Formats: sequence, structure tokens, C-alpha cells
Amino acid sequence: MGSAKSNLTIEELMKVDAGDESLRKYKEALLGAPDPTAPPDDPNDPRTVVLEQFVVEIEDRPPLVFDLTSPENREALAKTPFTLKEKCIYNFRIRFKVQHNLVAGLKWMNSVYKGPVKVFIQDEMIGSYAPGKVHEWTSQQFENPSGWVFRSSYKAVQKFVDDDKVTHLKLNYCFNITKDWPNSHSAGDDPSGSRCTTPTSEPARKNSRAPTPTTPISEHARRNSRPHVSSSGTPTSERARRNSRTTSW
Repeated sequence: MGSAKSNLTIEELMKVDAGDESLRKYKEALLGAPDPTAPPDDPNDPRTVVLEQFVVEIEDRPPLVFDLTSPENREALAKTPFTLKEKCIYNFRIRFKVQHNLVAGLKWMNSVYKGPVKVFIQDEMIGSYAPGKVHEWTSQQFENPSGWVFRSSYKAVQKFVDDDKVTHLKLNYCFNITKDWPNSHSAGDDPSGSRCTTPTSEPARKNSRAPTPTTPISEHARRNSRPHVSSSGTPTSERARRNSRTTSW
């Protein structure tokens, strides 16, 4: 779908090619009916994609749930690291709202950095979404690396980009990889109280001086990742997520 039609309102989009019955049915199936439980579009908010919740779902652990409805919460997520154990398996779950206009071909892009070096990248196609609805999307699963060289602090950024290369959303977060889980494990709370650039313990401080791996994720791993495509805006099913291939760094 080209940029011209992407910028049309829903009413204008429905009127385009109104005489084509098959196209009309396709647009009705894609756009659907507005969600009556969704909050109304904010005329003072120019954003098309509004992120409401960011969840890190960890295998055999309680999920980390971050409410992102306020700028203060988004800023805290960017500055306060959460902790992930080496070799743990996890995925991301995103809840977001689309407002004002249709979003076509939305893609999720995740980049992880150790210092200035990009050490892991991943992207998945999410789908196309109509405005006036709240959606949830779940990523494939990832497995953390293990070994002293990977026990460190990381910064990361997630971007949501559409077919027209428009970046609708940018989410910054940071985390630590440690040998063991901390004694207390609550959502959004790093028990060490450390900042993103500071490891959580004396061994971690020593390990932070280890050589930084400079090899990004291999092309082979990128080709073998299995994205979950949702052309109709339907969240990825639990069964599909279980059957996905876990990607390691």
C-alpha cells in the first residue's frame, strides 16, 4: 500500500475503489469495526502508534511488566536496567494502540548494544492495523548467551517502522545479564539499584572490563529466525509462539 493511501482517513480509504466488491470486502476484513473498549483518539496527540505496555515474558519466571502510558515511565525504562540470567529464554509482548490512520506493514526492529558495539539485531513483521483498536503482539523467543564475556550491562532500542519507512515508535531500554537470578525479582526493579552502565556486583564489575565481542548476530541466525506475520492485526497465538524457533545470540 503506497504512502498516498496510507495517509487517507478510514472514511476516505473505504470510498476508494468503492465499486470493486472484492476490494471492498478485503478492506472491511482488514479494518474491521472499531473497538468500543479502546480509548478515543487524542486529537492533540499526533502519534499513529501509541505504546501502552511492554512485557518481558521469561520462561519459568514471573513476567516483567512495564506501564508506558506516561513519559516518566518510558524514561525510567531507558535508565533503570532489569536483570536477565544467562541462558534464560524470554520473549517480548507489546500492547499498543493505533489511532488516526491505518498502519500498513508494521515491522518490529530490536538492536542490542554493549557500549558502542551492536551485538545483536532482530526484526519481525508485525502486520497491518486499523485505527481505533488496541492490539497485542508477541515476539519469538530468544535465548541469552552464557559465559563471563557476556555477563555485563546492555542498552537496547526497539523501533516500529511501516512499509513507507516511517518510524512510528522508538523504545529505549537497558538490562544486565548475570550468572544467577537476583534474590528478589520484581517487575521493573533491579535489586542492585545499579544504573544501566554499572554492573550489579564485584564479579560483574571485573567482567565489564573483558573484551567486548565485536561480531554481530550471524547472517545464518538472521535467516533462520522465524517471524510471526499478522496481516490482519491478530496477535500471534500461544501455539505459534511455542512452535517458533528460539534465537540465540
